Amino acid sequence: MYTGHCLCNTVQFEIHEGIRNIVCCHCSLCRRAQGSVFATNGIVKAEAFKLIAGEDNLTGYASSPSQTRMVLS
Repeated sequence: MYTGHCLCNTVQFEIHEGIRNIVCCHCSLCRRAQGSVFATNGIVKAEAFKLIAGEDNLTGYASSPSQTRMVLS
């Protein structure tokens, strides 16, 4: 199991399986979202991801047809 949280600890989560296809992406959307030269991304099944705290503080937007990015609101 993996656990994590945002920098201010408002949003907390658990992942109950391995993370697949981990890549460092250099596309313009990932660079902009991270404020860096790349973002590290991986795939997890939705049913293996659980928000523990802070769901009300998140806002989602469609960054592409198959991707939703979540940000603190």
